[in-house]
Amino acid sequence: MKSISNILSFLLVSATLSLVAFSQSFTSDNNPVLDMDGEPLKINEEYSILSVLPGGGSTYLADLGNTKCPNGVVQDSSGEFDHSTPVMFFTMDLGSRYVFENQDVSIMFSTKTSRLCVNETVWEAGDYMLGPMNPPPRFVITGGTL
Repeated sequence: MKSISNILSFLLVSATLSLVAFSQSFTSDNNPVLDMDGEPLKINEEYSILSVLPGGGSTYLADLGNTKCPNGVVQDSSGEFDHSTPVMFFTMDLGSRYVFENQDVSIMFSTKTSRLCVNETVWEAGDYMLGPMNPPPRFVITGGTL
């Protein structure tokens, strides 16, 4: 009888912990990220990233330096939105249809490219030495993986 009681206690605790963990993923701390129209950002759909600051422009993929593939995540500071390269968001959450706050996402420029350059469309955080700063500042660069 004692073993049945222990099993039932274990099942009750397991079920409670599962419900707590499940409910945590849907709390107000995990709100969807919204676009300019107030709609949730959808996984695997194209978006343009635009600055909300006056004089800011759009984000685009650019060739920075002498490379075979475009390799820079750049914001057009002219205030124009003509140079925008669409991006798409991806997540490891297979059932997720939207991008949520506090969620790891991958960002990829949605543009035609050669097989050689496909990873140059995926964003990553990169370190660049700009003088004796410790730690070095981090920049958004390309060359990531999905």
